[in-house]
Amino acid sequence: MSPKPVIIDVREDLRLGRDPFPRIMQRLDALGAHETLLLVAPAQPVALIEVLAERGFIATPEQSVGDEWQARISRREALPRTAAPAIELDARRLEPPQPMMRILEALEDLAPDGELRARTDRRPMHLYPMLTARGFNGQTEEQPDGTFLTRIRHR
Repeated sequence: MSPKPVIIDVREDLRLGRDPFPRIMQRLDALGAHETLLLVAPAQPVALIEVLAERGFIATPEQSVGDEWQARISRREALPRTAAPAIELDARRLEPPQPMMRILEALEDLAPDGELRARTDRRPMHLYPMLTARGFNGQTEEQPDGTFLTRIRHR
């Protein structure tokens, strides 16, 4: 059983104009190998997730209630080595070509037996030839909420 996540709610910090980044990083630096941080924010923390990825963390954001977002953050090395982790990428609410660019960048970190799951507002038609040229296969399914989920794997 996984330990209960450590929760940091930054909504009040942001409402008061305080930068929550130092507090987040302080807690992440103290995060144990198998601990998870649950970040609660008023918006999807896209920039933070990118910074954390560069620092060896994996963040999985999802919209919770209304405008509230939650992101589960863990150390990359804390993931089981028996199965390649899936990379979750939320590229919704981005204007083209940003979703495609972020997907292509994320593929650089995809393990040979891993899967990239990208969520977009549009079916990524221009992405498919680029995937093929790079040795990947992609399948897209429309979701009940009208968004699209594209699953990408190495060929």
